[in-house]
Amino acid sequence: MIEDAHKQGNLEERFWRYVEKPDNPNACWEWQGSCYPNGYGIMCLGKNKDGKHKTGLVHRVAYMLLVGPIPESLCVCHYCDNKKCVNPRHLFLGTQADNIHDMWQKGRARTPFKPGVRSNPEGEFKVGVRASPRTEIKPGQCGEQCYASKYTVAQVKKARQMVASGITPTKVARHLGISRNSIYDIVHRRTWKHI
Repeated sequence: MIEDAHKQGNLEERFWRYVEKPDNPNACWEWQGSCYPNGYGIMCLGKNKDGKHKTGLVHRVAYMLLVGPIPESLCVCHYCDNKKCVNPRHLFLGTQADNIHDMWQKGRARTPFKPGVRSNPEGEFKVGVRASPRTEIKPGQCGEQCYASKYTVAQVKKARQMVASGITPTKVARHLGISRNSIYDIVHRRTWKHI
């Protein structure tokens, strides 16, 4: 895998230097070293064949050191959803699809809407309850029906009318509170093609 400048024992020593291991073996073992901005722990694995430092995610390192090899096609996932956790009891192997399914099941998706689930006015997620005109999210939906939609049909139509009447896209963007790049995309039908 990697032509390590460090021996495996050295990697293991460096790994344990940054792990906070509580008395309870079922608790999360938190990584105290460097982390990516997204919260996942990282460490130097050594140097690759080109002499460049190779970094790796510490939960993957923990799995390799404490459980065994990781097949290339699999992810190391967390049961506990603690990105800094390296406790092998909290880690499992799964495909990328398994990892995404786990994310949706646990409500960790970035979007406020889950497929087949709607939030009610109190902000709780309940199956079949609608809080807005966004009825059902299906693959391929566009415009206001898409959970990621930032603009309304009315804003899109107004933007196109204003630009067609000779107003500059920058002024239209300021007037409607839409980014200038989005105005260009809307007007040139890179987005909102269906309107």
